Amino acid sequence: ETSAKVSWKNAADGKEAAGYNVYVDGTKVNEELIAETTYNVSSLKDGTTYSVEVTAVDAAGEESAKSEKVE
Repeated sequence: ETSAKVSWKNAADGKEAAGYNVYVDGTKVNEELIAETTYNVSSLKDGTTYSVEVTAVDAAGEESAKSEKVE
């Protein structure tokens, strides 16, 4: 496999999220905000472990702290 589907729950801080950013090994991989709560990470190398984090972004452009890392 050279891709992985990641999913997460809606932001729970009481603010409406305008979208989400996904980080793989600390680098943001999406160009535009992600409206859904899933994302397909591609261009992965077989046999390599990656860490994935997600942030929520509100309508004002404020980005939350990163989620816990998932490998």
